[in-house]
Amino acid sequence: MLPFKFTGKVIPGEKMGRKIGFPTANLDRIPRVGALKPGVYIGTCTIYQDDRVKNQNLKCLVYFGPRFIFDQKQNSFEVYLYNFNQSIYDLTLETTLIKFIREPMETTNLAELKTQLEKDKEQGLLLKA
Repeated sequence: MLPFKFTGKVIPGEKMGRKIGFPTANLDRIPRVGALKPGVYIGTCTIYQDDRVKNQNLKCLVYFGPRFIFDQKQNSFEVYLYNFNQSIYDLTLETTLIKFIREPMETTNLAELKTQLEKDKEQGLLLKA
C-alpha cells in the first residue's frame, strides 16, 4: 500500500551498483515479507544525522526484491538517490515510496542490468515525487 515509509541505517554493500553508475544505499534491515510488493519504486528520501535532518526531499528509486543477477534469492532493499554523491554510511535513511514502476526482472549480465536501470531512472524522472 502506497505511500510506504521505511527507515534504516545505511551500511556498506558490495558496491556493484557503483561499478555500473548506479550507486545504491543499502540498509541494515529490509521490509518484512508481505509488507511491500517486490519491484522498483519511485520515492523520496530524508537523511538523518544524529536525529537531525541532514538532507530531505531527495528523489530516489528503490529496488525491493531478490538480486537475480547474483543468484541471491533473499530480498534486498536498495536506494538510488538522484544527483547525489555524498557518503552517508552509518546515517539513517527514511524512504517514502510513492509509485510502483515495475516488477523485478531477471537480467543475465551487468550491461543488461545497467540498460534496465537507465530506463527505470528515466521513467522515475518523468514522475512527480
